[in-house]
Amino acid sequence: MSIPFSKIPSAPIINSNAYVDIPGLIIDLPPASGDKKEALVILNVPMPYAQGNNFPGINFAIEANQSVVAEGGFTYTEQTPASFARIPFTLVTKVSLTNQHIHIKAQWSTVRGSTAHIDSYACISAVIG
Repeated sequence: MSIPFSKIPSAPIINSNAYVDIPGLIIDLPPASGDKKEALVILNVPMPYAQGNNFPGINFAIEANQSVVAEGGFTYTEQTPASFARIPFTLVTKVSLTNQHIHIKAQWSTVRGSTAHIDSYACISAVIG
């Protein structure tokens, strides 16, 4: 079993309603071989937070060969939160392997003009089987 893995200590702050790559959260999956035909891809961002005054939040996506294969996110329950708590986030998806390498990237965007922060550890990994 192989486990491609990439981690970062933090990411630049963003304010974008379109998905942008999270620098450093990139892995490559090998071509399918034998009984290894699928990969479970996991994006883990344990301490992100968003700032804003219109139910701030962050969207996350996993992209495989330039196509979004999974997405999710969070928003705060208050329009203007008294404090911007950290919201742990994990996104998991299955990717079918092909006869070529698959380039996997983590991406993020903001919700309703928020500002998104990752100022601590985050990672992307895959379990191939």
